[in-house]
Amino acid sequence: MIYIGIDPDVDKSGYAVLDSKTKELDLYNYSFWEIIEDLKSYLIPITVIIEAGWLHKKSNWHGQKNVYTAAKIGKNVGANHQVGKLLHEYCILKGFKCILVKPKGKIPHKEFKAITGYKKRTNQDQRDAGMLVYGL
Repeated sequence: MIYIGIDPDVDKSGYAVLDSKTKELDLYNYSFWEIIEDLKSYLIPITVIIEAGWLHKKSNWHGQKNVYTAAKIGKNVGANHQVGKLLHEYCILKGFKCILVKPKGKIPHKEFKAITGYKKRTNQDQRDAGMLVYGL
């Protein structure tokens, strides 16, 4: 079984691929269309797990001091959520098993490396995507 974790972002989403047989974990940063192309390439059953921040009922203003900064952050978060919703719709359309998961918080590279044994450099989006599939 192949598990794919996605941390949606309007520019480049964190994208993780885990092969449950070999336990091989690969991390990428893909645009929306790169994700669509990659998902189309699988000829075997896959499970897609998407970080779904829109499932949180309470919005987060990130402690901003003025309304303009909060509005900009809100706009960006909304765009990221829309990417995730569109990817979810695509998965349903294509018949992929798709699981939506509420975000659980950030993990630093050192901790990610200790948990997963992943040796290459990572960014936060990749780590978020990786943690969605690691251990499955």
